[in-house]
Amino acid sequence: MLLALAAASALGQYKQANEYAERLSLLQPALTASRIEARYAYLPPDLMKLLTDALKKGGFLQDDAAPLRPLSAESVSRRLAGLPRQDMKRTKTHSTMNRT
Repeated sequence: MLLALAAASALGQYKQANEYAERLSLLQPALTASRIEARYAYLPPDLMKLLTDALKKGGFLQDDAAPLRPLSAESVSRRLAGLPRQDMKRTKTHSTMNRT
């Protein structure tokens, strides 16, 4: 999912990148640049730089010690409750989702 986030960020698809970042933040809340570099240590340095630059371009990484851009508490609680995101309120949803 991290590679998909980097690709979407590099291509300027920020809406999709934010979706990936939200999911990744729920799965790996303590993910930092240094942890990413440790996980993908097998990559050549130029590809590692490409990966981290793409994440920085989208504003998802600030520095080595900071985690991926954190979610708001409301967004996290809505995700955990299975509710749609705030920006999706006006879109068509399944009839069972109209209970909000």
